[in-house]
Amino acid sequence: KKMRILVVFSLLSSDVNGYCNAPRVKDYWYLRGRKSRRLIPQRLAPREVLVSEFNRLNDIQEGRIGELLKSGELAMEELEILQKYDQLDVDGYVRLCYCVAEMFDISEYPREETWLKDMNDQIGLSIGEYIQRGEIVLSLPQIIDEKECNSLVLAAQEIAASSSNEHDVPGRSRLCVADLDTHIVERCEAILLRVMDRLDLETPSIYEHLFRPSVHWGSRQPRSAKNPGSIAPLPELLVYSSLRELYMAGQLEWSENEPAINVYTTQGGFGPHKDHLALTVLIPLTDQITDFQGGGTAFWSPTDSSLSTDGAEPKQPPATVLTPPKGTALIFGGDVTHSGVPVDRGSRVVLVASFSTRTPASPPDRINGLLSCR
Repeated sequence: KKMRILVVFSLLSSDVNGYCNAPRVKDYWYLRGRKSRRLIPQRLAPREVLVSEFNRLNDIQEGRIGELLKSGELAMEELEILQKYDQLDVDGYVRLCYCVAEMFDISEYPREETWLKDMNDQIGLSIGEYIQRGEIVLSLPQIIDEKECNSLVLAAQEIAASSSNEHDVPGRSRLCVADLDTHIVERCEAILLRVMDRLDLETPSIYEHLFRPSVHWGSRQPRSAKNPGSIAPLPELLVYSSLRELYMAGQLEWSENEPAINVYTTQGGFGPHKDHLALTVLIPLTDQITDFQGGGTAFWSPTDSSLSTDGAEPKQPPATVLTPPKGTALIFGGDVTHSGVPVDRGSRVVLVASFSTRTPASPPDRINGLLSCR
């Protein structure tokens, strides 16, 4: 086991001055899944994001590397060169942490699937195609650990209690992450990159079907897209090969004022609507029962979604209401009608981001995400 780790370490040494736009040999590294070995293209993330990830993963009490060190699976000598902060190879360390998780096959939180359509009607499509058709919601458990959730919740609740904006309604505050303190922006950016990395690794059909430039790209975008220009031709030089690369290159279009943190209090909810972009990531930061009662996210079937309009209650009840544990990322497509179920008591806090591949028709204020905050 240790030999394999050292081999990975030798491949991951890199410079962390900002982030690179040009591909290099060291941007390609192996992650071994349960059944196969895949070569995953990666770009260096911004240094502040990597430092945030380094601190999280290097937590001896809660981080994955900490668990392995305490159990004797790893020797500190194998990592100490990466832990010298004056010459910190943050990028290599973060990648090593993820590689170690895959090498030792210690992923305890497999992807879960919730079908919004009778499973007997499945026709052998890829997960990316089912997402585009609005037939499935993916759940990625433990994307954010409890410590991270609690930190974001505390900050969001304090800000929501002391400020308001045009997007707030009784019982609901909506905080644009880009407007928040730098440490919150960095943490949220690291979380989104974590989600993208996992989707790129485990469900590459999402990128292939919904984001990769092709002659069929426009026809695969949400039918409910508000901007008809969203099916405009893609830039000719858009040659990226993963969600992370699209993000790092600034080639994503985001929903208005997203990524965002929504804070729901008593009677606070969000009416039935569609997000109109290729993919939505929704991560609850609080738990039902312990933090709030009621709440959750309701999802309607593809048939009912196709008949509903934003703000109007569908005639049929939702196909399901999901209340996953905090830190779980829900992944679904832009044609799915969904709603935030009103909270009976307590506080429900969620991180949400909807995005598509950027096109020439993308509004200028929708293409920066969190990149403009650096």
